Amino acid sequence: MRAVTRLCFEPMEPSLIPFEVELVDLTDIRGTYCYCRRESLAAIGEKLKKRKSRGLTLIGSGNYHYVTYLLISELNLPFTLVIFDYHADLFPTPCPEVISCGSWVYEAVRKLPLLKKVVLIGVNDELVPFIPAKIRRQVAVFPCRQKTWENKNAVLAAIPTENVYFSVDKDVLSESDAITDWDQGTMRLWQLLELLQHIASKKRVCGMDICGEYPWDFVHKKRTALKINMLADSKIIRAVVQASADVKAG
Repeated sequence: MRAVTRLCFEPMEPSLIPFEVELVDLTDIRGTYCYCRRESLAAIGEKLKKRKSRGLTLIGSGNYHYVTYLLISELNLPFTLVIFDYHADLFPTPCPEVISCGSWVYEAVRKLPLLKKVVLIGVNDELVPFIPAKIRRQVAVFPCRQKTWENKNAVLAAIPTENVYFSVDKDVLSESDAITDWDQGTMRLWQLLELLQHIASKKRVCGMDICGEYPWDFVHKKRTALKINMLADSKIIRAVVQASADVKAG
C-alpha cells in the first residue's frame, strides 16, 4: 500500500506526504458536495476503475466520505469496515436518488454482502442511540466520551473477519492533531496510530482511505491546516504500512 490515490473534487494544495501519489481528477463531475446524485456516483466509479494505484486513498474533505462506499464495493473477500469518525454516517437519506456523507455506511451495510461488520470508533456519544435498529446488530460502537476504544483487545474482538478495511475521518481527532471544518472528537493522533497498528498487526488490511481535509477555499487557517493534516496523513499511512509489513515478514 505504498502508492497513494488522491481524489480531487476541489482545487488542492500540493501534497506534502512523502509517498508516490496518483491524482484522480473529479472536478468535472457535478452534484457531489455532501449529497451525491446516483449518476454522479456512477461517474466517479468509472474514473476510479481507471486508476493504477489500489489500496490507499486520500479522499479529501469529509464532505466526500461517501466515496468509501465505492472503494469497499471493489473488495472480493469478506471484510470488516473499521471506521474512525466523530460522525456516525449511518443514517438513511430522505431521498433515494442520492447517497451522502452521512448515509454511506447505512447503504453499505444493507447492500454489500461481503461487509460482515462495521466497527465505529470515536463517534459522538449523542449519535449512538439514533443508529437505525435495522442495522444495529451489524455495528459495534466505541464512543468518544466513553473511550471504550482504549481497550484495544476489545476492539479487536469486535472484528469477526480476517480482512479489514480502514476508513479514517480526521474529525475523530482532537484539534491539536487535525483541523477540519466539522465538529471534532478528542482522540489524540498517537492513540489512533496505536489502535491502527494493533489491528493491522493481527488482521489483513485490504484497503484504507483517509478524509477530513480542510476546505481549499477557506483562507483562514488554510496553511496551518494543510501542514498539520498532511503530517497526520503521513503518520497514519506509515503506521498501517509498517504494521502490515511486519505481519507479512513474520
